[in-house]
Amino acid sequence: MIKYIIILIIGVLIILALLPSYIRIKGHSMYPTLRDRGIYRVITRPFVKEYKRGDIVVIYVQGIIPYTKRIIAVGGDKLRVTYKGKVYINGREIQEPYVLPKNYGGKSVNVVVPDGCYFVMGDNRRASTDSRDFGAVERWQMLGKVILKERGKCQQK
Repeated sequence: MIKYIIILIIGVLIILALLPSYIRIKGHSMYPTLRDRGIYRVITRPFVKEYKRGDIVVIYVQGIIPYTKRIIAVGGDKLRVTYKGKVYINGREIQEPYVLPKNYGGKSVNVVVPDGCYFVMGDNRRASTDSRDFGAVERWQMLGKVILKERGKCQQK
């Protein structure tokens, strides 16, 4: 009997892990890529093999509030962000078509990202709390990757 209960519990956990996860965006830090109050699908941690520059991720920093940010640099990268918003990785300026010109700016940084860590920033740099404030994040702090397909309006309840 106990054997069947254990098998049932494991089966339920597997099914729950395979169900789609969604997140509701709160705020404008990822505008224009993600909209405030939009609902997006998240590929959760067990199903993400790797994270790379450009990925949009859900992270937990400073408590239980999730942040949605873009990975700008990975472990070992030398990163420089100017006050005017230009981003340089290992001495080369990167192009960021997802950042509107009016959204550039904010805090400047000059760091080497520690191995095993990720430097994340919002696409709306002027309205984003990100690694410029709380530092680089580790993989265990990531809930998953955001898929850029928003749920339909009829599904948002």
